[in-house]
Amino acid sequence: MDKPNYHVRLKVNTTTEQAIKAISNVSGWWAQEVDGNAKKQGDQFTVHFGKTWGQFRVSELSRNRIVWAVTDCYLDLLKDTKEWNETRLIFQFNSADDKTVIDVTHEGLTPDKECFNDCTKGWNFYFRESLFGYLEKEQGLPGAGIHAWLESDGKIYRGKIYTRDQLSTEMTGDLLLLDVKQTKVEQVLSAYSVSPFNGEAGKPHGDYYMLLNNEPGLMDHLQDFVNQTSMN
Repeated sequence: MDKPNYHVRLKVNTTTEQAIKAISNVSGWWAQEVDGNAKKQGDQFTVHFGKTWGQFRVSELSRNRIVWAVTDCYLDLLKDTKEWNETRLIFQFNSADDKTVIDVTHEGLTPDKECFNDCTKGWNFYFRESLFGYLEKEQGLPGAGIHAWLESDGKIYRGKIYTRDQLSTEMTGDLLLLDVKQTKVEQVLSAYSVSPFNGEAGKPHGDYYMLLNNEPGLMDHLQDFVNQTSMN
């Protein structure tokens, strides 16, 4: 039996033509740093998230379908950094009740892949929230950091991780900085320290740092996490 690919369906108040144009503007909803173009068949582009990058070729572009083939990648947080190679992103468009239905499939991203669970969470954000907002209100949420999470005392805390030399431009407000020591895909397993974020990453010990929106008691919880995982 074939393994299921990642899939999500969106229904938006826009025409298919407008949806195709918006999706092809990759920096409007997915990655802040994009090289190349995705506007016509044969175009090539690369998205960057710190050390992680993916290179795509527009292998199909018609009035009801877009296909982006992964031609190369480097997924820094995975054991197999080339796990997305030979996979495809497929956008299928249909009109229904004065709306456009978009079926998005990442062909090759299946449950047996190391990044399936974390990549599913990331795709759900970029499709259901960022792309949907871009199509409905022209308000996308393209990223530079990688969505990440940690577990402490039975609670899940979510934020974004950045490479040590990468300055965050997408998270603002009252933030905490976790100096990341060890990860498993997008789960932070251990950390060196935690501190209030002053707008600069400083010089973290690890290759990555994580930013989280501060809330009452979070500093203490993260300090406990640091203490509990410092020996890892």
